[in-house]
Amino acid sequence: MGSKLQRFERHIDIPEVGLEGQKKLMAGSSLIIGMGGLGCPAALYLAAGGVGRLGFMDDDTVSLSNLQRQVLYDDNDVGVSKVAAARRKLAAHAPDCLLEEQNARLTPENAAAVISRYDLVLDCSDNFNTRYLVNEFCVRLKKPLVSASVYHHEGQISTFRGWEDDKPCYQCLYPKSEKLALAPQCTEDGILGPVTGIFGTMQAAAAMNELMGIGDSLSGWMLMFSAFTYDSQKVRLQKRATCDICNSMKNNADNYVNNGAKCGIN
Repeated sequence: MGSKLQRFERHIDIPEVGLEGQKKLMAGSSLIIGMGGLGCPAALYLAAGGVGRLGFMDDDTVSLSNLQRQVLYDDNDVGVSKVAAARRKLAAHAPDCLLEEQNARLTPENAAAVISRYDLVLDCSDNFNTRYLVNEFCVRLKKPLVSASVYHHEGQISTFRGWEDDKPCYQCLYPKSEKLALAPQCTEDGILGPVTGIFGTMQAAAAMNELMGIGDSLSGWMLMFSAFTYDSQKVRLQKRATCDICNSMKNNADNYVNNGAKCGIN
């Protein structure tokens, strides 16, 4: 334990964190959906920061065009599974962190089994279909969801706790529509590399705050930032009275935990 305390002493020196806060991190678990530009820095800081168990899920392989922003990978990883490459790099940074890789895509069939195993989820995906799915099961299972997205030189981040009476879920903010389903992904449009680093790191910070129960939660708020203008804005989000996710599913957590345990991925 002595060497562990030395590793995390700069955390422990923070009055709001202290030894108790660090112990909460070491006992906590997080799941990262998507090991791209957001997931790489988020995973690195969570693992290095002492989160005891870290899961990461992606079915993609590393490509050369990823290296401009996906900082866990290098040229030797091109063509390799992202989660396999990430596990190798993270293990070197955080040997005491239990790393759980899922070389698969999140689906309605496996979502409950995967998400139910973790204290909170970071949505680092790059498409609305996955974001809707993550949000739906986080509400069902009552798991905090730290969600971020980036486009060109700007991004946004929020924490969603949609099962709570006064807190919105992701779909309160972005109701499902055909227009959103056809929105461009980062594979189809440009993105400034450091912006993913900024928001992935912010996701890690928000997740740590949730695990330790300190600081001001981003639940019910959205923070936006532009790397071109350096303008930032924090706006309040409202629960949408007609949202079918956080209004009709918030009391079904037990059913989905029990049923989902039968359809997991190894």
